[in-house]
Amino acid sequence: MKMKPIQLAILFCSLIFLCSCTTIGNQFASDFKNIKINSMSRNEIESIFGFPFKAEFLFGMKTYFYRYAKISPFSDLKFKELKIHFNSDETVNSYTYSSNFTKDKKMIYEK
Repeated sequence: MKMKPIQLAILFCSLIFLCSCTTIGNQFASDFKNIKINSMSRNEIESIFGFPFKAEFLFGMKTYFYRYAKISPFSDLKFKELKIHFNSDETVNSYTYSSNFTKDKKMIYEK
Protein backbone atom coordinates (compact mmCIF):
# COMPACT_ATOMS: atom_id res chain seq x y z
CA MET A 1 0.00 0.00 0.00
CA LYS A 2 1.38 3.34 -1.06
CA MET A 3 1.01 6.28 1.37
CA LYS A 4 -0.40 9.57 0.14
CA PRO A 5 1.59 12.78 0.78
CA ILE A 6 -0.91 13.96 3.40
CA GLN A 7 -0.57 10.67 5.29
CA LEU A 8 3.22 10.99 5.21
CA ALA A 9 2.99 14.55 6.51
CA ILE A 10 0.69 13.51 9.37
CA LEU A 11 2.98 10.59 10.24
CA PHE A 12 6.05 12.85 10.17
CA CYS A 13 4.40 15.50 12.39
CA SER A 14 3.21 12.82 14.82
CA LEU A 15 6.73 11.40 15.12
CA ILE A 16 8.17 14.86 15.73
CA PHE A 17 5.59 15.50 18.46
CA LEU A 18 6.18 12.17 20.18
CA CYS A 19 9.95 12.63 20.20
CA SER A 20 9.92 16.26 21.22
CA CYS A 21 10.84 17.71 24.57
CA THR A 22 10.02 21.26 25.60
CA THR A 23 11.70 23.43 28.22
CA ILE A 24 10.50 26.58 29.92
CA GLY A 25 12.90 29.07 31.47
CA ASN A 26 16.67 28.73 31.61
CA GLN A 27 18.61 25.93 33.23
CA PHE A 28 20.34 27.32 36.33
CA ALA A 29 22.79 25.99 38.91
CA SER A 30 21.22 24.10 41.80
CA ASP A 31 23.82 25.20 44.36
CA PHE A 32 21.34 27.11 46.51
CA LYS A 33 23.11 25.98 49.69
CA ASN A 34 25.90 28.48 48.92
CA ILE A 35 23.55 31.46 49.25
CA LYS A 36 24.51 33.57 52.27
CA ILE A 37 21.75 35.53 54.01
CA ASN A 38 22.43 39.25 54.67
CA SER A 39 25.87 39.15 53.06
CA MET A 40 25.58 37.91 49.46
CA SER A 41 24.81 40.70 46.99
CA ARG A 42 22.42 40.76 44.06
CA ASN A 43 25.42 40.95 41.70
CA GLU A 44 26.90 37.81 43.26
CA ILE A 45 23.58 36.03 42.82
CA GLU A 46 23.47 37.05 39.15
CA SER A 47 27.04 35.83 38.61
CA ILE A 48 26.12 32.38 40.00
CA PHE A 49 22.59 31.91 38.65
CA GLY A 50 22.46 34.30 35.69
CA PHE A 51 19.68 36.73 34.85
CA PRO A 52 16.36 35.78 36.53
CA PHE A 53 13.35 34.34 34.72
CA LYS A 54 11.26 37.04 36.41
CA ALA A 55 11.90 39.94 38.79
CA GLU A 56 9.28 41.83 40.81
CA PHE A 57 8.64 43.63 44.07
CA LEU A 58 7.02 41.22 46.51
CA PHE A 59 6.14 42.32 50.05
CA GLY A 60 8.17 45.49 49.46
CA MET A 61 11.34 43.57 48.50
CA LYS A 62 12.97 43.09 45.14
CA THR A 63 12.49 39.40 44.34
CA TYR A 64 14.17 37.25 41.71
CA PHE A 65 12.58 34.09 40.34
CA TYR A 66 14.67 31.44 38.64
CA ARG A 67 12.48 28.79 36.98
CA TYR A 68 13.16 25.82 34.78
CA ALA A 69 10.74 23.16 33.58
CA LYS A 70 11.22 20.19 31.28
CA ILE A 71 8.17 18.74 29.59
CA SER A 72 8.19 15.52 27.61
CA PRO A 73 5.28 13.53 26.20
CA PHE A 74 6.09 10.26 28.00
CA SER A 75 7.54 11.37 31.33
CA ASP A 76 6.50 13.44 34.32
CA LEU A 77 6.89 17.19 34.30
CA LYS A 78 10.23 18.13 35.91
CA PHE A 79 10.67 21.59 37.41
CA LYS A 80 12.75 23.65 39.78
CA GLU A 81 12.31 27.14 41.17
CA LEU A 82 14.54 29.41 43.22
CA LYS A 83 12.96 32.55 44.70
CA ILE A 84 15.31 35.12 46.27
CA HIS A 85 14.18 38.19 48.27
CA PHE A 86 16.62 41.13 48.60
CA ASN A 87 17.03 43.70 51.36
CA SER A 88 17.04 47.41 50.50
CA ASP A 89 20.89 47.29 50.37
CA GLU A 90 20.55 44.51 47.71
CA THR A 91 21.84 41.71 49.93
CA VAL A 92 19.90 38.45 50.19
CA ASN A 93 17.10 38.60 52.77
CA SER A 94 15.75 35.07 52.25
CA TYR A 95 15.22 32.42 49.61
CA THR A 96 13.15 29.33 48.85
CA TYR A 97 14.01 26.46 46.56
CA SER A 98 11.83 23.66 45.23
CA SER A 99 12.49 20.92 42.71
CA ASN A 100 11.30 17.51 41.66
CA PHE A 101 14.47 16.59 39.75
CA THR A 102 15.91 13.48 41.41
CA LYS A 103 19.40 14.97 41.83
CA ASP A 104 17.98 18.11 43.46
CA LYS A 105 15.65 16.19 45.78
CA LYS A 106 18.63 14.21 47.10
CA MET A 107 20.49 17.49 47.74
CA ILE A 108 17.48 18.97 49.57
CA TYR A 109 17.11 15.90 51.79
CA GLU A 110 20.79 15.97 52.83
CA LYS A 111 21.53 17.51 56.19
